[in-house]
Amino acid sequence: ASSIDIRLGTLQADSKIKINSGASSINIKVPLEFACEVNTSTVLSSKDLDGFDKVGNGTYVTPGFSDKTKNIVIDVEAAVSSLTVERY
Repeated sequence: ASSIDIRLGTLQADSKIKINSGASSINIKVPLEFACEVNTSTVLSSKDLDGFDKVGNGTYVTPGFSDKTKNIVIDVEAAVSSLTVERY
């Protein structure tokens, strides 16, 4: 069990984050100027992905994801967890 808080910065043009967890609270903050893709494989977990569009089974993207040059890809495997991705 854990509480994970991540705030991503703007120093790199592309970032890839991978999280594996169980019984966790996961909060990730992504800069507004970056496009973001979130790939989830979760069991008994909640997701709060405001501003994201569902494009496939467990895959969510921000509008214009394929058009932007600055991208963040987040892969989350979790069980009995809470996932929140916020834009700032």
